[in-house]
Amino acid sequence: MRHRYSDHRPATSPGLTLIVRLVQVLVGLFFIFSGCTKGIDPMGTGLKIMEYLGLAGQSIDLSLATYLAVGLNVLEALLGTFLLLGIGRRWTPITTLILMVPMTCLTLYIYIANPVADCGCFGDALKISNGATFWKNVALLLLLILLVRHRDALYPLGSQRKQTVTGAALALVLIVFNIYPLLYLPTIDFRPYKVGTPISYFYDRPADDGMRYIYERGGEERALTTDELATVDSTWTYVRYEEIAATPAHKRESEADLILLDAQGEEVGHQLAETDAQALLYITYDIDRMSEEQLHLGLELQQRAHHPVTLVVTSPLDRLENHPRIDLVRRYGRVLFMDLKMAQTLIRSNPGLVVIHDGVLSDKLSYVSLRFAVQDRHFLSHLFRHPQLTSILTE
Repeated sequence: MRHRYSDHRPATSPGLTLIVRLVQVLVGLFFIFSGCTKGIDPMGTGLKIMEYLGLAGQSIDLSLATYLAVGLNVLEALLGTFLLLGIGRRWTPITTLILMVPMTCLTLYIYIANPVADCGCFGDALKISNGATFWKNVALLLLLILLVRHRDALYPLGSQRKQTVTGAALALVLIVFNIYPLLYLPTIDFRPYKVGTPISYFYDRPADDGMRYIYERGGEERALTTDELATVDSTWTYVRYEEIAATPAHKRESEADLILLDAQGEEVGHQLAETDAQALLYITYDIDRMSEEQLHLGLELQQRAHHPVTLVVTSPLDRLENHPRIDLVRRYGRVLFMDLKMAQTLIRSNPGLVVIHDGVLSDKLSYVSLRFAVQDRHFLSHLFRHPQLTSILTE
């Protein structure tokens, strides 16, 4: 006679069974929350993976990092769901524990060395200190050890067939949940560049925000604060920007920037804070990889909307003359420069459109959404409520 799994282990007391099942629910809900908050913005998790690999001296393409992020997010949320529902109670706690061991080691290193300001455990939805992250993982390890030790006390979902069908359906749902924001932008935006945010928000800040913009002239480098950008003349060339100190997570959002530089290196982004400012910013992280179709889409928007489109790039403007499609680039209303990290935080699409209306960030569209929107007369007619106003960036 074939014995059930639970028959091989000593019976668990009712009190301990209750505790184990409460832990089962709590740990399951925690992993679901952690996986889903990162799944809202998988590209953000991909950027965090790139940051971690960079600490080890390794580099990885953003696309590959994002795919890895999707896999990690799905696995984490799926294990949490399996724990919560009681799917695979023989192996789910063990698999989850195995996943947590290297994660805890990583957070211990982050706790000691403090190389990053935030671990990214909950995406941008919730930021906690490196110390809190480590001790949170230690607590999870102890709870998972309890679940592994008393797997017989976990409640099961039902038959093996029911668990298999449910698990497959959940995996599909979680994959779609992660892929959707890659195509159409995150449904919930936890970053400072939210739709509806006045552009003045990024300029009404203390004099020193900890950011330094490095300019070069004749071999000499000069570090400027945000407020000093307006004083630099065209003889200086923008090189990079640095954060001189890790900013506490609870202060980071209020210290966001929206810096746009023209071909002379002058900061013009502050002009978008004017109450009548209108602009269409077509942002790309890497113009060298931008296809002809993507460049044509921005120009098609410019033609159909009867409004100049500003192409925003993250590579030095003086290198554009060597771009194989410079003839298309020159047809844009204006070309401006933005720091790569800033552009990736502003919009999670490459390329993507940011609409500024009356000095407010009024809309953001991914490339996929824009392909359909550019054909939509209703969308085009409502880009700006006052279409007679000209773009402040072309004045």
